[in-house]
Amino acid sequence: TWKRLAEPVVVNAADGMLSLALEGMRLRGIAVSAKPDAPATYYAQANVEVSGGSDGWAVGMATRLQADDQYYVLNVNSQGLWRFLLHQADGDHIIRDWTPHPALVPDKSEFRLGILAHGVGYDFFYDGQLFGRLSDSTLSAEGGFGLAVDTQGSPTSQTTALFDDLVITIPTLINNQPLIPSQVVTGRPNEMVQELQRRNLIPGGGEMALT
Repeated sequence: TWKRLAEPVVVNAADGMLSLALEGMRLRGIAVSAKPDAPATYYAQANVEVSGGSDGWAVGMATRLQADDQYYVLNVNSQGLWRFLLHQADGDHIIRDWTPHPALVPDKSEFRLGILAHGVGYDFFYDGQLFGRLSDSTLSAEGGFGLAVDTQGSPTSQTTALFDDLVITIPTLINNQPLIPSQVVTGRPNEMVQELQRRNLIPGGGEMALT
C-alpha cells in the first residue's frame, strides 16, 4: 500500500501498477511505501511511463524519507536532464542542479529508472546505464522510499506517471555487512580499458579488443 506525502497529488494503485497525477505550478507529489523503512543499502528500480503538459514533465524517486518530511529526491525530466536535491523544513537544497547526460533521452516517455542507496552514497540508473553518483550525509542512512512527480513553471503544468514492475532489493549480508559487487563504470572505450588494466582484470599494454 502507498500513502501520499503531498496533498495535491492523486495516487491510484491497480493491477500491480501505481499512478501519480499532479497539476499546478512547481509542485511535487510523492507516494510513500507503507512498508517498513528501507535499509541503509538497497537498490530500487521501476519501469516508468510518463506524460506532461506543453512545458514538459519531471519524475523520480525519493529516498531516506524521515518522519518530519525530510528526504532526498532524484528527478529526470522531459529535456533529458537530471537533478538530486535534499528537502528539509525550510525548503529544497540543491545537491546537483539540472544536468544533462548522454544516457538520458529527451522526450522519451517510457524508460527504466533506478537508484542504489549505499550508506551516504547514491548511484542513479536510466535503462540500466549509470548516469550519476553523489554522496551526502545530511540525513540518516535509513528511511522510507517513495515515487515522485514534479510539475514545471506554468500555471497549467501537469505530470502524470505510471510506475510498474517496482523492485527493491538488498545485498547479501556477510557478518551483518552488505556485500556490494565490484562496479566498473562504462564510458569511452579507452577509459574503460584503463580502468580494467588498473584493476588487473586485463593485461596492460599491447593491442587489444574489448567487447
